[in-house]
Amino acid sequence: MHQEASRRTRERTQGPIRRHHPGRAWVIVTTVLGALTISDGQPAAAGPLRQGGQSSFRFAKIGTVSRRLASRRRACRTNETARPAATAPEAAPAQSDPFAWTLLFDGKTLGQWKVPVYGGDGEVRVRDGAIELGMGVDLTGITWTGELPRTNYELTLEGMRLDGNDFFATTTFPVGDRCCSLVVGGWGGTVVGISNVDFYDAYNNNTAKFRSFENKRWYRIRIQVSDARIEAWINDEQLVDLPRGEHKFDVRMEVELSKPLGVTSWCTKSAVRDLRLRRLTPEEVAAAAEVRESD
Repeated sequence: MHQEASRRTRERTQGPIRRHHPGRAWVIVTTVLGALTISDGQPAAAGPLRQGGQSSFRFAKIGTVSRRLASRRRACRTNETARPAATAPEAAPAQSDPFAWTLLFDGKTLGQWKVPVYGGDGEVRVRDGAIELGMGVDLTGITWTGELPRTNYELTLEGMRLDGNDFFATTTFPVGDRCCSLVVGGWGGTVVGISNVDFYDAYNNNTAKFRSFENKRWYRIRIQVSDARIEAWINDEQLVDLPRGEHKFDVRMEVELSKPLGVTSWCTKSAVRDLRLRRLTPEEVAAAAEVRESD
């Protein structure tokens, strides 16, 4: 009875005393600045922790705290999963090069090339990566039907005379709102020049040059048309450098069906390949406009 009276006296003065049961663990759960701190120990042995004049603590069983912590961890993981993932900024669309080469023949089909009927034509076919123009009575050729610039561009192709002794790979091309032709191996096989300039064909104007051409040999032909001039090369030799100025350009009647862009041969079996076109850069256009000694 004396012990029971002492216990009641302590409870009145110090508050109720929690009994310690062997085998039952307790933890002190203390909140400090919003953080959860857990320490093992006897519940009645720890005094309050002070922080900024405030303190709080509560007693809980280890099992209860573990369940609450596990619940908080699951909630955090759920929030992280629900948060939208950061997306990488979209890459700007690639800008195509306006001065890049455009392939006009893929080596397999005629594509946008058509075969006009001149009368007495030879057979036109794709063979071994080239367009073969069979020997006709007169003209045989192909004409481009796709889009095409009218000035400030460069055109290249490779041509070969397979049989015969007259012009091959003769190319009709646009010059502004008109057209003209670069004759390769005309008038018996040797004339190179522009037809027509001021109504005169390549044999009869000042662009005429004379060169020999071998059969069954590829020649690279390059034509450049700018606002200022017409230029042409065969392999690495420049054979035409003609200021446009006030000249009037046109084609011979025979190749009228080749406009605006076409390739023909005359009484000759020939082949062409690697036809390409590109626009000139502003720097190239400006360079072509400069006055030259030959002008």
